[in-house]
Amino acid sequence: IMPDAKTLGVIATSSDDSAQTQAKMVAKIGPKEGFTVKRYAISSTNDLNQVATQMVSQVDAVFVPTDNTVASAMQTLVAAANARKVPIFPTVDTMVKQGGVATIGLNQFDLGVET
Repeated sequence: IMPDAKTLGVIATSSDDSAQTQAKMVAKIGPKEGFTVKRYAISSTNDLNQVATQMVSQVDAVFVPTDNTVASAMQTLVAAANARKVPIFPTVDTMVKQGGVATIGLNQFDLGVET
């Protein structure tokens, strides 16, 4: 989708172990795929606007792991990213509906049915 993208921002809640694990995985895999990965952490939705604004000024695209805190304030992230025309690639389809560009990830409804 973005062949010229070189710098990937990954934003996750610092206290969310699952999101941090995914962020670490992207930080490890990203360079092998030609990306410089910059990680950004928030502690609550109150931090998201400031951190997102800083992040989108420094990256070509944003990856969002499965993170309920970021998901709950997705519109804040989308507003910051749209202002700089930086695309967001989340892991969850509902976050695409809220403004993310694309995902290959979970469908939460299907996951619930499966469970």
